[in-house]
This record gives sequence, C-alpha cells and structure tokens, in this order.
Amino acid sequence: ERVNEIIESYDMPLDSFQREKIIYTLLREYTGYGRIDVLMHDRYIEDISCNGPGDPLYIYHRIFESCRTNIVIDELELNRFVLKLAQSAGKYISISQPITDATLPDGSRVNLTLGEEVTRKGSTFTIRKFKHDPISPIELMKYGSASAELFAFLWILLQYNKSILVSGSTAAGKTTFLNALCMFLNKEAKIVSIEDTAEINIYHDNWIQSVARIGFGGGRGGESGTSGTSGISGISGIQRRPGDITLYDLLAAALRQRPDYIIVGEVRGAEAYTMFQAISVGHPSLGTIHSGSLPELISRIESNPMNVPRPLFASLDAVVFTSIVPGNVQEEQKKQRKKRRVKSVVEILDLDLETNDLMTNEVMRWEPADDSFRFTKSFLFEEISQEFGVKERELRDEMKRRADVLNYISEMNITDFRDVTRLIQSYHINPDGIFEMIEEVAP
Repeated sequence: ERVNEIIESYDMPLDSFQREKIIYTLLREYTGYGRIDVLMHDRYIEDISCNGPGDPLYIYHRIFESCRTNIVIDELELNRFVLKLAQSAGKYISISQPITDATLPDGSRVNLTLGEEVTRKGSTFTIRKFKHDPISPIELMKYGSASAELFAFLWILLQYNKSILVSGSTAAGKTTFLNALCMFLNKEAKIVSIEDTAEINIYHDNWIQSVARIGFGGGRGGESGTSGTSGISGISGIQRRPGDITLYDLLAAALRQRPDYIIVGEVRGAEAYTMFQAISVGHPSLGTIHSGSLPELISRIESNPMNVPRPLFASLDAVVFTSIVPGNVQEEQKKQRKKRRVKSVVEILDLDLETNDLMTNEVMRWEPADDSFRFTKSFLFEEISQEFGVKERELRDEMKRRADVLNYISEMNITDFRDVTRLIQSYHINPDGIFEMIEEVAP
C-alpha cells in the first residue's frame, strides 16, 4: 500500500505489472536475499556458494548436483551482501574477525568470510539451506538411501532404549537420516536435543531444543567448538569467550532434565566424553559424527578433543554409516552421478579386555552390485531378549511386520513427515488396525 501511495504521489504512469515488479524488487532486496532470493526459495537446491567477486555462484541441486549459475556479484556488492547476511543472523563480521558461522532467520546455515584477509579472492559465503519439512523414512526408502528392513530394525532398537550414532562424511546425509530416525521415538518420550546450529527438526510435542551460543569479546569460540568449522571444532588452544554456552554446557544441563532420549546434533568436542558417560549409566542417546568407517571413528573418538576411552565407547549400541556413492552407468546417463546410501549398520557388542579390541557385528550392509541391503544375525536382538525377556524369534517377526507397515505406507505414497510420524505412533497403539489407518491417510 505504501509503495502504491508513493507511485501515485509522483503521478507515475505505471500499469499493474510494472507496479508488481517494483514491489517484488523492493521486497527481494530489503526483506529477502537480493539476487539469490529465487535460489533460497527453490526447494530442490541444497547449497549455495560464492567463491569470490567476479566468480559465478554455484549451487548443489538435489537432482542435478553441482551446477554453475549465471549470477556473478562484484566486489562492492558482495562485501555489502556478506555484511547483510551477518547482520540478519545477529552476528558480527569485520576485517579483525573475518570469519563467522551463523544461522539465518529461515534456519539455513551460513559460513561467511569478509575481504581478502583469509580468502585471497575476496569475500565468500556458503549457505546450507534448512529444510523446514524434514525428509521422512518413507522418502529415504523411495530414494533408495535405506530399506524398510533397515528402518524396522532401528525402530526396534529405539523402542528398547538403544543408543545409536549416525556417522559419515560431509554432506553424506547424516542429519537427514537422524531426523528421519527421530520419527520412530515414542511420542510420550521426553527428548532433549543439543546442537551447535539448529538443524534437528522433529514432529514431537515433548521436545526441548537447545542451541549453543557464542560469547562476547575476542577469541574464536568455546572449548567444545561452538563456532568452528564443521567436524574439526574443539581444537585445543581456542579460548572460551565470556558468555559462551557450549555443547558441553548444554549436555550437562540436559542430564538434569530427566530426558528419555538425548540427541546431539554433531558429536565433536569435549561433550563427547560426557555423552558416552551418560550412555554408560543408562541415558539413551542419538547423534551424528564425522567419520567414514569404524576404525576411523574409533581413532577420532579416542583422540583430542573428545578423548573418549574405548571401554566407554563400548557402551554405544550401534553405528549407522552413511555415504555418498557414485551412480551406475544408467544413473549417470540420467545425470544422477552420485547418490546417498546407508553403507552399513554395525552393532557394538563388547570390549575384549585382553586385546582392547571392540567386538562388533555388521548386521546390515549395502550391496552396490544390485543396490540392495543385506541383513544378517543381530546380536543386539539377543541382548534385548536377555534384558527384557522377549524371544529373539518374536523380535525378528516384529521387525518383519514393521517393515511390511513401512512398505505399505510407501506403496500408498504417504511421504509427509507429519503423516508418517502419526502412523508410526499409531502402530504402537493399535498394530492390528494400522493398515486401515494407512488407507484412510493415503492421498
């Protein structure tokens, strides 16, 4: 209305299309993201990155993967845009502090650098877009990232309070898988999530979402890595600022809140020791961590800054390894050069006190030859049987029933995370009537 008033006050001869164009441009520049506003609203785009002034922006598209755009930003505009992003996220960036990580108002993560102090081409930004509607287990099944049997197995582990880590490289889909996994948690359970940057998004009423805070003054963040680069935070020698609230602080507070499940968005610093202590005394936990294999994971867990001794790590129950794998010839012809897959699920059984070796069992494995998932004997089922008095055969039968339920939800094309979560919770209440409920919800 105000724009129309200004146009009329200057007696501009503009038609409705021209007026809409002016209003759109003003909204885009002052309340949106300027020249990348369209990219920010494209649900198929996952990442947006600018490598410097004069270079074209690159995006990561969900279907076409890495693509170069025709958007090129000059030095002055880029510097102003980086400052605008920092200010919109409530962060400070300057020549004296030329790097910052932040969360934009829409929940997207952004890494910013200003000037040529640390990036020789000039200012840069990388935005990892926040998905407001998390991907459901059914969607991951349709993408081929996981199978119904795999999710049914993990569903049973969660029911019996087992602790699970999701491990993989950068952009391997760890947080996406963790969000999907959380949909299997009992709706009455009290959940406390702990994150450096808000990424966990679950459809759950009894949920406390806590996020770390960077303090004030000089320095580069807290001892558990509240502001460092993803996956390598918590480097010794980094001093805490006054007012820092680290993942370690949040975890210590969470343990006093009597949670049924603790979710750590990314395990990477001093909080790891406390988390594994909590697991060892009966606080079930979920989390993600950067590592591509079990030996790599153990090495990382036992080293600085985590320093988790192997006997404590052995209290974990299972690790899900996710990965980005190359597509086959047919997929490459369709421009799908890479795909995300759960490569394996490893059960952590015990520790050999004589050799200090972990006793593990690869219960599920992805077979690249036919793009399928193979399930072998579960020793955790044996453990659950002894602990809760449930026969192993009953657990295997229940796993098959739940896999059938998930497959039927997929066949009925129900993918929305709210509908999927409600159906999963309904199964606990009325397992015999679940198929009728699925048919009622189906589009």
